[in-house]
Amino acid sequence: MFSKRKMWAATAMALCALAAASLDPPRIALAAAAGTGSATGAAGSEGANVSSAMTDLTSQGALSIAVSGIPDATFAREETSYQSDVTQMSGWRGFSHQGSRTITLTFTSPVDVKSIHIQALQNFSLGIYFPSDVEFQFDQNGQWYTAGQRPSAIPQSDQRVMTQTFAWSSAAGIEASAVRLVIPVDVWVFVNGFDVQGSRTERGLAASTLPKVVAASIKAPGPLLPSAPNAAVFAICCSYKRGPMAVKARGPSRTSNLCSLM
Repeated sequence: MFSKRKMWAATAMALCALAAASLDPPRIALAAAAGTGSATGAAGSEGANVSSAMTDLTSQGALSIAVSGIPDATFAREETSYQSDVTQMSGWRGFSHQGSRTITLTFTSPVDVKSIHIQALQNFSLGIYFPSDVEFQFDQNGQWYTAGQRPSAIPQSDQRVMTQTFAWSSAAGIEASAVRLVIPVDVWVFVNGFDVQGSRTERGLAASTLPKVVAASIKAPGPLLPSAPNAAVFAICCSYKRGPMAVKARGPSRTSNLCSLM
């Protein structure tokens, strides 16, 4: 039977391994990743009889991407290697931690939005996971309304390399001045193929027919935020056990009861 000391040591090493995987950016070649996928899935859709005579609205709006959690300079720097155009399929846009991201497409005048979709990548071994869900929102006169969240159809524990499409559609369409996706990001999320289809001549249902978006509280950063003081404990543990290849401490030097048991 393991002693209590050995059990604590095993727990500490597991936490160190998690910290190392979470703090280091995935070693992934974007061109190669673009064609990866041993399995695919689809998460959510409604309005099956969407008209095929639709206009590509993606290129007709102003695109912006923002952190809607707690910004962190270290994670932001990690993302600079994965900055492909999110509307294209030839590469991937990578998001590292920081709570969640919003992808917003703003139009010069209201349009009838009938279909929105975005593709995500999962590569378990590289620490890239599907978002738990994607929320689809629509703006009318400065007020955001939500069509709800589309949960992932595939668990994040699935270790196959695969892609999944998160989609919303409506035959009637929603009249909106802007559309917005809200994507939770716990570790790494990679997306591409953001696409909005609809019409500039037809008129859809008012966005106000949907529930209003309620302001959500900001998610706590947790112990793996690199600039957080409590991140140092993981780095210290790993340094103690792994030597020169260990993750370096990214916060004030601290001691830990877990480390002292190793």
